Amino acid sequence: MKRLALLVPLVLVVVGLSACGGDDPVATVNGEEVMTQDELQGLLEDVSDADDLLTSVNGRGAGSGTLRSGYVSSVVIGNVVLSELLRGELEEQGVEVSDEDVENGTQILTDNLGNPQDGSNPLTVDQLPESYQDDLLDLYARYTALLVAFGGDPTDAAAPETQAALQDLSDRLVELRRDADVEIDPRWGRWVVGEGGGTVEPPEGPAASATTAPAVVPAG
Repeated sequence: MKRLALLVPLVLVVVGLSACGGDDPVATVNGEEVMTQDELQGLLEDVSDADDLLTSVNGRGAGSGTLRSGYVSSVVIGNVVLSELLRGELEEQGVEVSDEDVENGTQILTDNLGNPQDGSNPLTVDQLPESYQDDLLDLYARYTALLVAFGGDPTDAAAPETQAALQDLSDRLVELRRDADVEIDPRWGRWVVGEGGGTVEPPEGPAASATTAPAVVPAG
């Protein structure tokens, strides 16, 4: 059967690897702290050593110890925000992520990495830094669990019920993003609510002196 492909790009962002760490939050979602400065810095340091990944997405920056600049806020922190919104929705619906959801989510991520839509080199999950890999696997498992809760079959993207579930889930994600109470450290970005819901956008003014990592986000 045809598997579901979440067609969202691997995107790299970044400037230098000298951000300040600490326990202060990078982002909070509906009152829940979802990432600290130390956690983000650790993730970025892990990504900086992921040669296969950075080669695949042409991620190295021009300077020593830098990554390509661009979407640290929108992509990396945006993934963290999305994952928390999914977790909260699962809790609200009383849905638990099952082993099958984890398995199917892992397969979808594997398929996306192995068949990139942006012309980059194929990757395997094992080529991702472990910390980043864990974040993506959690995100995909949560997304898959919600897709099932909406009546979809993650192993059969072409099925009418899956297509209907994908649309319903997409609409729900717009609502969640629009209604969410999100706070972003202004050094890393800002939460902006528009017609398609809320998104994390880069900070206004000069770019923050930090790096970010590639990210895959379920469409919605």
